[in-house]
Amino acid sequence: MYTFSVVESARAICKKEQSQVSLYEQSLLIYKEIGDKSGEGTTLNNISGIYNARGDYETALNFLNQSLAIRQEIGNKSGEGATLNNISQNLFRKINKLLGVFPAVIIIGACQTALCERDSSVYAG
Repeated sequence: MYTFSVVESARAICKKEQSQVSLYEQSLLIYKEIGDKSGEGTTLNNISGIYNARGDYETALNFLNQSLAIRQEIGNKSGEGATLNNISQNLFRKINKLLGVFPAVIIIGACQTALCERDSSVYAG
């Protein structure tokens, strides 16, 4: 009985996620139709969260890269920052899955340090 409940719960969650993706895709079409680039970038970013939660990091990264390109194109620095943060989280999860927690922390820390050093002039007032 317990196993059946867990399986049914998992199925319900999957259906809910599919429904969310479907709604986001409809939203994305509307934003494209009306030329709302900001809404498009936000929606792509949000879709990535569903794929990240599923552990489908490549698909999530694809949506994040699309979101980043749009946000950079329209000069949305706040959105760009949020998307870059989500990309780093995506990579962190992917590395954790492949290597385990501690190596991922070391690698991500090294990458963030390198990025900060490279881009420090951008953030200096």
